[in-house]
Amino acid sequence: QKWPLVRQLDLQVSGRIEDFRVRTGTSFYQISPAVDITGQIYKLISSTATYRSTNPTLALRWRPVESVMLRGSVAHGFSPPTFDQLLENPDPSMFPSIITDPRRGRASYGVFTLSGGNRDLEPETSRSESAGVVFTPRHFKGLRLSADWLRINKQNNIGTLALQQMIDNELFFPARVQRDAVPTGDSYGIGPITLVDLSTLNLLRSSVESIDFSAGYRRATDHLGTFEVIALCTVTEHFQQQLAFRQPTIDTVNFRNSPLRRQGNVAVTWEFRRWTLGWSARYVGGYRVSGPPLTTSTLVTTRQGGVFVKSQDFHDVFAAYRFRRAGSGPGINVPRWYERALRGGEITVGLRNVFNLRPRYDVVNSTYFYSPWGDIRLREYRITLKKPL
Repeated sequence: QKWPLVRQLDLQVSGRIEDFRVRTGTSFYQISPAVDITGQIYKLISSTATYRSTNPTLALRWRPVESVMLRGSVAHGFSPPTFDQLLENPDPSMFPSIITDPRRGRASYGVFTLSGGNRDLEPETSRSESAGVVFTPRHFKGLRLSADWLRINKQNNIGTLALQQMIDNELFFPARVQRDAVPTGDSYGIGPITLVDLSTLNLLRSSVESIDFSAGYRRATDHLGTFEVIALCTVTEHFQQQLAFRQPTIDTVNFRNSPLRRQGNVAVTWEFRRWTLGWSARYVGGYRVSGPPLTTSTLVTTRQGGVFVKSQDFHDVFAAYRFRRAGSGPGINVPRWYERALRGGEITVGLRNVFNLRPRYDVVNSTYFYSPWGDIRLREYRITLKKPL
């Protein structure tokens, strides 16, 4: 349209209805030697859970002028429990575990436990929000710049509590801590614990917030082919997790096994006739291996030589050739006996980690002591052949 400030306006309103039925059952049984604890040599355990979810999505795209586009969305989602999270274990542990009972003078004694899944689990739910801007200047054809903000909140994350943690929070889960009758003349007014149910629960929540930046430029020429440069960068502002029940969320962004604060890549490609040549560089920002809020221990810091694993960058190159299709223009000459086999196909030769760079030293990886963002195979050679049927 050519209306003032409304060159383009798109509104999306949608809903997704999903029905899930999850069936699960005993994954194995022992024939010999037979185990007869409950009076049955073999007992089949099964459960079925049914979920229905209605998840709306609202999205808006607005172009006030030709070179600027604004966009945003709000969406809901859910993830049902897996089959193993629903499979109950009706048999208690064979041996008791020592606990401290805060409701009986912090007395210590042994109790039996139940573990496994829980057929009453609720799905994990999420809400995502995003907003962004795209800039394509009219007087610089082929250039595209964008920035997008994203936040995802998750609720009802499935998890478990440790034995003592469940006992300390008995008032929140009274059905999961079973007690015997009060002994005659007992001064505590409550009986000792006989069994604790530690099966899975809907417990925790998490939230992640990030900003994605991208820049791209594509230029087609008459005689030298097409050149393209693309740069992408992600900055994660927050990664908040509730690691334990009734505990506040903590921000673990840029810690090992959490989203990095910064990472990105740059790629340059050149297309000329049937050839494509490319180079890319991957940047992995430095990350923490220790320190608050996760730990105050200095042992890891001492062994690492600091609290950070330094940033890393890796470079890759590739070359691809597309064989001509029947009736298409000229290509490279190949013998007739396999020209037909290669017709319409594409062959790619690549070199990953060109400079043979080692991953950074990471003391937390106590098995091999290398950063999980690197590859201990170092330089890697690849050749790929694609052929349409």
